[in-house]
Amino acid sequence: MPLAQGRGFTLAEERGEEPPVAVISHDMWVRSGADSDVLGSVVRVNGMPLTVVGVAPRGFTGTMALIVTDVFMPLAAMERVRAIDGSAALRLQDPQSGVLMLIGRLAEGATAADADAELAAIAASSDSNFSDSSGDRYTYVTGKIARLSFGSAPGADEGLTADLILPAAMSGILLLIACLNLANMFLARGASRRTEIAIRQSLGCGRMRLIRQFLTEGLLLAILGGVSGLAWSYVATSWITASAAEILPLGLHLFADTRPDVTVLLVTAVACGIATLAFGLGPAWRVTGRDVLSGLKERGGAVRFGPRIAPTPLSGRNILMAGQIALTLAMLVAGGLFARSALFAAQSAPAFSLDRTLVIELDTSLAGYDETSSKALYAQILDRLRELPEVEGVGMTATVPFDGVVSMENVRPVGSPSDTGSHGTMRTTIGDGYFDSLRLPILRGRDFTFDEVYGQAARPVAIIDEPLARRLFPGSDALGRLIETGSSEPVVMEIVGVAPGTPGADFDPTPTPHLYVPLGQGYAPTMNLVVGVSDRAADPARVLGAIREEIRAIDPALPLLGAATMREVRDRNWLMWFVRIGAQLFTLLGVLALFVAMVGLYGMKAFLISRRTREIGVRMALGATRKAVLRQMMRESMSLTLAGIGAGLVLAFALSRILASFLYEVSATDPWTLLGATAFLAAAAALAAWLPVLKAVRIEPSSALRYE
Repeated sequence: MPLAQGRGFTLAEERGEEPPVAVISHDMWVRSGADSDVLGSVVRVNGMPLTVVGVAPRGFTGTMALIVTDVFMPLAAMERVRAIDGSAALRLQDPQSGVLMLIGRLAEGATAADADAELAAIAASSDSNFSDSSGDRYTYVTGKIARLSFGSAPGADEGLTADLILPAAMSGILLLIACLNLANMFLARGASRRTEIAIRQSLGCGRMRLIRQFLTEGLLLAILGGVSGLAWSYVATSWITASAAEILPLGLHLFADTRPDVTVLLVTAVACGIATLAFGLGPAWRVTGRDVLSGLKERGGAVRFGPRIAPTPLSGRNILMAGQIALTLAMLVAGGLFARSALFAAQSAPAFSLDRTLVIELDTSLAGYDETSSKALYAQILDRLRELPEVEGVGMTATVPFDGVVSMENVRPVGSPSDTGSHGTMRTTIGDGYFDSLRLPILRGRDFTFDEVYGQAARPVAIIDEPLARRLFPGSDALGRLIETGSSEPVVMEIVGVAPGTPGADFDPTPTPHLYVPLGQGYAPTMNLVVGVSDRAADPARVLGAIREEIRAIDPALPLLGAATMREVRDRNWLMWFVRIGAQLFTLLGVLALFVAMVGLYGMKAFLISRRTREIGVRMALGATRKAVLRQMMRESMSLTLAGIGAGLVLAFALSRILASFLYEVSATDPWTLLGATAFLAAAAALAAWLPVLKAVRIEPSSALRYE
C-alpha cells in the first residue's frame, strides 16, 4: 500500500542509527490542516521530537480498525520513548521482553500448522543467541488481528460482534414487520383487483405473467424502501459514531467511514430481492390462482357475506396482522427495557457528589519529572489548590470511579492460603486528602500521612473499604490487621484505615472492594487530581479555570490530559454510553415498528370495512344500531389484537432474556415495562381499528345499500 506522501522507514532508522522519525496518519494530517509542507516537520511523542518523513494512506489505521493510530515510529524508537504511564523505555535486546507482535500473512496454500512448525524451528535456533536464556523459546500462530475491538493484539471479535448483532437483529425485526405489512397489503390489493385479474386470465394472460407483474410492483417498492433505508442508515451510523467518538479518552479518534460501500449496496440489493420473493410471491400466487368464473361474477364493490369478506381467525390476513402486532410488542418491550435502564443509570448516584467533584488528569513524566521531583510537584500543587476559596478538599488518585481503568490485585489476610483466601480487589494509588475531596469520611482509623504519600514510610500500609473489610475479616474489625498481596514475593501491609465503599470502573452504584495504597508505595506519574468544590460556588465547572491557572503558575510546561466533573467522567463511561445509545436506538426502532404496524392495521381495516359497507347497510336497515355494529366490528379487531399481544408476550419474554446482560438495575421481565408496552400497543391498535369503523357506521343505510 503506497503512502499518501513521503516514504517509510529505512533500515538505519529501524536500527536506531539515524535520528528518530515518524510516519503520521492521513487522518492526523487532515486534522492539522493538510499542510503540503508536512514532510520534515516535527511532532512530539511523550516529549521526544520526531521528524515526519511520510503520511500513511487514507483509511490505514494499522493493527486497530476502529481507533486511528496517529503516529507510526520505527522499532528503535521504543528504546527512547517513555510510555504515557511513566514506565521505563523498553529494551528490544532484553531477552525477557515480550512486548512485540509479529504480524504476517500466510503464503498461498500454507496453513496455520505449517507456520507453527516453521516458527518453532526459528525459535529453537535463536536460543543459542541468548546466554541468559531461562528456557526454550517458542512461538505460535494466534490467529487473525481483531478488527472490531479496541485492542491491537491478535484475537477474536466475538465481544463487540455480539453487541453489534443485537441492533442488527432488531433492525431485521423491523424489516420483517414492514414485509408482513406489505404482504397483507398485496393480498388486499389482489382481492380488490380480482375482477380485473379474472378478465385478463379469460383473455389468455398466463398466470406466470401476472405473477411477474405483481413481483415487479413489489420490487419497485422494495427498491424505493432500500434507497430510503440507505439514506437513513448513513444518518444513523454517523450519529452513533459521532456519539462514540465523544467518549474516547486522551484525544483518540474513531475511524468509521459511514458512507455506503459496494458491500453495503450489494447486501441492500440482495435484501430487497429476498424481501420481494419471500413476501410478494405468496400473495401473487394466491390472488392469481382463484377460479376465473367466480372472479368474473364478482363486482368491484359488491361484497358477499362469508369468509372471503370477513376472514376467519386463521386466515392469511389475520395471521400476518397478528404477526406484526407480536413483533411490534417485542420491539416495544426491548425499547422500554433499555429506556428504563438508561433512566436508572442516569439517576444513580454514589455517596459523593457528581457535579461538585472535579477530576484533572496530569502526567509529570511528559514534562521530564522523575519520581522524586514528581512527588514534590504534586505536594506543591495540592497545597496551592487547597488555598482556593471555592475548593473544599483536594486529593489525588491513579484511578477514578467510572473511568474504565482498573488495576486488580489479589488480597488476603496474612497466613491465609493464596488459592482460597484471596479476594479480587481494585488496587488504587492515592494521596492524602482523597477521601476529603469526595466528602467521604474514613469510617475507622486514619488517612495516609505526608511521609507515607511523598516519602518513604517505615512499613507498608493500606486503607481498605468496607466491602473488602467484610470479605477479609467477617465479624471482626479490620483495623490494625495485616494483609498481603502477590504470590511469588508477597507484600505485607498494615491496615491503617477503613473507608466507605465507592463504585468501581463501571457506573454500578454497588461498591466494589478497594485497596488503597499511598503514592510512596505505588508511584505513578499519571495521577488524577480530585477537587471537591464548595457549595458556595455557583458553577463548579468555572472553578476549573482557576485550577488551570494555579497549575500553569507552578509549571507552564506541565500538560493537563483532561479536566471534567465527575458526572462527565461517568457519562463518558463505555457502559453508560452503551445503555444510553441502546435506549435511544431501541426506543426509536420500537416506535418505528409501532408506526409501521399501526399504518398496516389501519389500512387493512379501512380496506375490509370498505368492502363490508353494504353489509353494514343491510344490518342497520334490519334494525341494528350504530353502537351494536361498532361494538361487533371492534370486537373482531380487538380479538385479533389480543391474539397478537399473546404471541408478542412470548417473543418479548424470549428477547428480554437475551437483553438481560445489557440492562442496568432492570429485570428482564420487568412488569412495568411489559404492562406499559402492552397497554400502549393495545391502545394504538384500538385507535387504528376504531377510526375506519367509526367512519363506516356513520354512513346512512340507504347510501350503504347503494355502495359499489
